[in-house]
Amino acid sequence: MQDANDPPTAATAATVFNPNLLSNISGLSLGKISIADQDLGQQYIVVSADDRFTIVDDNLVLASGQAIGDSDPLQFSVPVVVKEIAANSNSYNLNVNINQIPNKST
Repeated sequence: MQDANDPPTAATAATVFNPNLLSNISGLSLGKISIADQDLGQQYIVVSADDRFTIVDDNLVLASGQAIGDSDPLQFSVPVVVKEIAANSNSYNLNVNINQIPNKST
């Protein structure tokens, strides 16, 4: 009997810049999206479901012209769609947790 394809369990912003987002700065990269999955070797395409963010070379990036303001929540999640690259490809909705850090220089 073959092991079933299990869905990924988490998406996180890795520590390239860590999941802390300085407020009022457009175009900031938060780091590489890491996917936790018990199926070894699985590859994915990740797309942001929040128009303020985009994925560039597997990095979560605050889109050009977008910024998180000081009045936004200090902690929030960016929804992403994770699609497996495989013959029986599946899509999964996950969240990347972000911490907003007030930017005292603006």
